Amino acid sequence: MKLKFDPSELGEREIYRIGGKYYFRCKNCGKLKYIRPADLKREGNRGYFCSKNCWYEYFGRVETTCAYCGKKITVPKNKFLKWKTHYCSTECYNKARSGLRVPVKLEPLSELAYVLGVCLGDGCVKKYVVGKRKETRYSIILAVEHKEFADSFTKALETVGLRPNIFLTQRKDRPNENPLWRVEARSRVFVEWYNNITSDFSKLEEFLRKCPKGFEEFIRGFYESEGHYYEGLNKYGGRQRNLHIYNTNKGLVDLVVKILKELGFRITVRVDRREHLGRKDKYCIRVLAKDIVKFFALIKPVIKNPYKKRK
Repeated sequence: MKLKFDPSELGEREIYRIGGKYYFRCKNCGKLKYIRPADLKREGNRGYFCSKNCWYEYFGRVETTCAYCGKKITVPKNKFLKWKTHYCSTECYNKARSGLRVPVKLEPLSELAYVLGVCLGDGCVKKYVVGKRKETRYSIILAVEHKEFADSFTKALETVGLRPNIFLTQRKDRPNENPLWRVEARSRVFVEWYNNITSDFSKLEEFLRKCPKGFEEFIRGFYESEGHYYEGLNKYGGRQRNLHIYNTNKGLVDLVVKILKELGFRITVRVDRREHLGRKDKYCIRVLAKDIVKFFALIKPVIKNPYKKRK
């Protein structure tokens, strides 16, 4: 899905010169509107629609319901695809955001073990200061290409008691890359608890042992973030399956290795030395080919799983 308007989809602009001034014809309503001569030479979305309403009407609207009161509403198609929840008014939005506060559940849960695995991989848990007022924020963020992964992480956060937002985003400095699904939630309680439990991996291991299927869910989240599966040909021409998990934190890698061995997997660990390049050494955990089928049957990742489509 494209996040930005592409003028090539609508063809060329209809430009008219009347009384020494330039006008363009709106693609939706046909109304003539003034356009500056400098804008004629610029590339972009100028000279196609006379207002935002015409933009939305041209690209269509989608019928949905208000996430707070249930009232039927229509929203622009591009906003319907980008946002997960929609509200009929600012009043409903404010009530939904400042209504009942659900306490964060930090007791041993399988969903919380999964969240920890994701956050130690592609996820980001941080405390930062923004704005002139020096406001402190505590955020849990995940940005990935796979919507299934983002949805799985969102559901886990909701079970824990957080209220995440999920939306598509495009980096301005990398317009040619695929847009990312961004999941973001805020909680000071969770961030402080996370920083405490991940400061010592022995605490993390003890907590995971208390969670129902804690080891399996933790590995699932970590594999979906840092794992890689591919098939190819070996030097004899036969099919070769490879399952690798990468990370640069040795303490975390040691914990993942210990968990995988307790789950019954045979693994090897390789170190890619990169200190001479000014970078951290990268550790590669490889699950032996004979245990790959068992790995997917036990861990059941939502992405990077070749057996998911064969259900």
